[in-house]
Amino acid sequence: MSPISIELIIQISIGLSASLILLFAFLPQTLLTIKTKNTAALTISMFIICFIARLCFSLSAILTIIVYIHNQNYGLSLYALTLPVLICHGINMLLNLIIAFIKINNVYKAKIHKMNENEYIIFAYAQKLKEKVSIKNK
Repeated sequence: MSPISIELIIQISIGLSASLILLFAFLPQTLLTIKTKNTAALTISMFIICFIARLCFSLSAILTIIVYIHNQNYGLSLYALTLPVLICHGINMLLNLIIAFIKINNVYKAKIHKMNENEYIIFAYAQKLKEKVSIKNK
């Protein structure tokens, strides 16, 4: 079993750092979108492209593991090093999917109500306020 090189450890560390930065960059937007359901200023194409990019990064990491295990026999130590990167990419893909789902849902509901997305979001927010007021008045 070959020892893992310092270059590979540095490469994986940089990848993990990038994954964590992306995770912390998308987390506030995801939480805000879940809370407000407001996606009018967000484009669905951005989230789809980001999802595809993260999927490609994940596949690249998996293929790297397979190649290194096959050619250089690093075994589980390489897998253990790249697992955090894969987990971060998986969480990032989930955050992208959550926002994309809310965006698609808002666009769909807006079309049902024959509104644009901005009008629907205002309409939905007004409905929630009416419900809160009626609950308080009871």
